[in-house]
Amino acid sequence: VEFIQQNSRLTHNILQSIGALTSLKSLILSNSSLTGPLPPKGWCGLRKLEELDLSGNALDGSIPSCFRNLTSLDLLDISSNPLLIDQNILVSDPSFEPQTLNPEFLQLKLLSVSNCRAKGIPNFLHYQTHLRYLDLSHNNLGNSFKGPLQLPKHVNVNMFQVDMSGNKMQGQIPMNIGSMFPHLQILNLSRNVFEGNVPPCLGGLKSLSSLDLSYNNFSGGILEELVKSGSLLTLRLSSNNFEWGNTTYNLPKWIWNVPNLEALDFSNNNFYGHIPLEFCNLGLLRFLDLSQNNLCGSVPSCINLGQNNLTRKIPYWIANLSALRILVLRGNHFEGEIPSQICQLNLLSIVDLSQNKLSGHIPSCLIIDIPVAMWRNKYCLRQRKDSTHIQATFLSMSGIDVSCNMLTGPIPPELGNLSELHSLNLSHNSLIGFKPSSFSKLEQIESLDLSRNKLSGIIPIQLMELNSLAVFNVLYN
Repeated sequence: VEFIQQNSRLTHNILQSIGALTSLKSLILSNSSLTGPLPPKGWCGLRKLEELDLSGNALDGSIPSCFRNLTSLDLLDISSNPLLIDQNILVSDPSFEPQTLNPEFLQLKLLSVSNCRAKGIPNFLHYQTHLRYLDLSHNNLGNSFKGPLQLPKHVNVNMFQVDMSGNKMQGQIPMNIGSMFPHLQILNLSRNVFEGNVPPCLGGLKSLSSLDLSYNNFSGGILEELVKSGSLLTLRLSSNNFEWGNTTYNLPKWIWNVPNLEALDFSNNNFYGHIPLEFCNLGLLRFLDLSQNNLCGSVPSCINLGQNNLTRKIPYWIANLSALRILVLRGNHFEGEIPSQICQLNLLSIVDLSQNKLSGHIPSCLIIDIPVAMWRNKYCLRQRKDSTHIQATFLSMSGIDVSCNMLTGPIPPELGNLSELHSLNLSHNSLIGFKPSSFSKLEQIESLDLSRNKLSGIIPIQLMELNSLAVFNVLYN
């Protein structure tokens, strides 16, 4: 028998007659506006109950002692209630010793007592050998619990997620946490007052995919062992006192060699120096926060902010990213004109601004003026009449995509000077005029898409002589 009543307001407290439901296997009353204490009687007969979810109510008081007789219970969720969670909850003998295992005791698989009024870590947890998910977060355990965090003395190979965040717990992380929970996948110890070094045993967790140690007082360096398993997807170490090396050296290069990393937060620490070029190895990274450190130097030569919800104009300060080689801002909500400052990024090889709301003309500044003193082999140069400046084009530009915007005006003939261009996509805009004959100089071009614009005129016959051109689209003009 199952009883499920979620996200609704019960007219009467069904728990008062709970003892009559002796065949009940699942009772889910989350967010049902239940108030008052749990009835002290009636629970002992629910020997078949496997799931009990009372989360998100206003239940108070203590947990009935009969809960210890629910030997079939797998899931217990009493989170987000002002219930009093005593250390001896579900323990019949107050002289209970954590080392003692009772095989007849109920064995939970999921326990959530987040955001309650816990007065310490419940002792009965030392009995649990089947527990897979444990959430004791946001109980401010540090106000009533003193001393180091103690783990069970027996190994739990089933535990895959532990959340003890928001408890103001002090001391150091137990050195044996890796050996006690060898298959742990998610560990959240954020918003406590843990200190010292991160124990190297965490690196031995071969299945660890998410580690959150943010908002603590950890110090020292970040151990390379943390990422050796290659399983880590999320690493959050913000708001600590981490540094690298004996003199707060810059960010550790090895952290960028984790191939599957998707989220990395090193903000508000003591890092300084340059961001390593190895940053570009993080091809799957979706979230990166290095703010509130002492980093300096140039941004690495790759940046990909595509498929986000970025709005307003592309900032003018983008010209400060002088080492940038790849700029991807596609699939956002940028508006306004393409800033001419992009043309100051002389090392760019790929520009993708497609699928935005950009308007105005395509900048014709792709030929730029630079002082003779800045001459380098990376530019394709042509001396002007005055000897103080040289005209230069982007020698390494290989791809431009500004499709699916609201661009207007003619196609700048200067685009034809990008001799290394392999792909050019100007489709789905409102460009007008004729097709520039200068495109005949794009000897490396493989794909040229000018479709869905308002172009007119004659296609230069010289385009037919471009042997590398494989895709040429001028439909709907």
